[in-house]
Amino acid sequence: METKIEGENNPSTTQKMLKVSIIISVILFAVVLVLLIFFMYQDTMTKKILIDGVSYRIQESSFEHDGEKYTLGQIQYTPKNGKTEMKDMMVITPDNMVYFSIHTIAIMQGYSYTLGEYMAYTQETDKCHVTCDGEDVSFSAGSKEIYKVVFATNSNGTSSEMISRTEQIENYVLQDEVKLFNGELYASAEAIGIGFNSYIGMESDTQFTVYSLTYLVDTYGKQIASSGYTPSAVFKNQRSLVNGNVIVSKGSQSQKSLYGIYSMSSASNVTDMRFDSIEYLQNVNKYVVSADGKYGILEVNENKGKYIA
Repeated sequence: METKIEGENNPSTTQKMLKVSIIISVILFAVVLVLLIFFMYQDTMTKKILIDGVSYRIQESSFEHDGEKYTLGQIQYTPKNGKTEMKDMMVITPDNMVYFSIHTIAIMQGYSYTLGEYMAYTQETDKCHVTCDGEDVSFSAGSKEIYKVVFATNSNGTSSEMISRTEQIENYVLQDEVKLFNGELYASAEAIGIGFNSYIGMESDTQFTVYSLTYLVDTYGKQIASSGYTPSAVFKNQRSLVNGNVIVSKGSQSQKSLYGIYSMSSASNVTDMRFDSIEYLQNVNKYVVSADGKYGILEVNENKGKYIA
């Protein structure tokens, strides 16, 4: 006689097991989904800064300043052929104002950073100046002004020898003063953008973007060349690129080069290619143009050039 084990091949038992498996699978899926959403939310709430196409996660800590709690944001930075280290990137005030480390920005954009005033050879911690091939920029704690010493350039766009290469001094008035936190100098996004000729965007409270002038020149160089133009190699003219406009030339060996202004946003000319020379005046955001021995001042608004003098 065959003995039948209770529950064996019982359709109701199989269905129950299937239901339990489905319920467990749904629960596990829901848990994974909740965790995924949680981590995605955490990621969106984590501050990040994109510098020249490289994303850095900002690690936050707090410190006391003038009896109030401030937030210090640091990043892990690895210099070329160097060791990864923590760098102070920003300070966020109690009223959510963001100030960026002048020293860290200088290092990441290839500027030299020196304490004290330009050509003064002092070590004042509340003043500094940063230097690249084209200019030297001075910052001072408590001041709403920054100063630039723009170096003279040779015909090929490179700077002349030091000391004899000083060409002009520019000053810029800021909305917010330069700050000193824990012995380090910090500046607003506006000051960093002007001082380092950089594009700096604050898309949200957690997302920041910085593009150096070198990065912009390299990135847009091919696009400009594909349009048949040669971008200016003169540093003080390249600074116009931060506002989306490029001084370009066009010519051949049999014809002299003529200059114009090209808009990156519209990928079209702002002016005709008819000028003998163009010089960008960054501190007033205008252009000095010449043609047939005559000079004028050009202002560019909404991708249109207009003579104002």
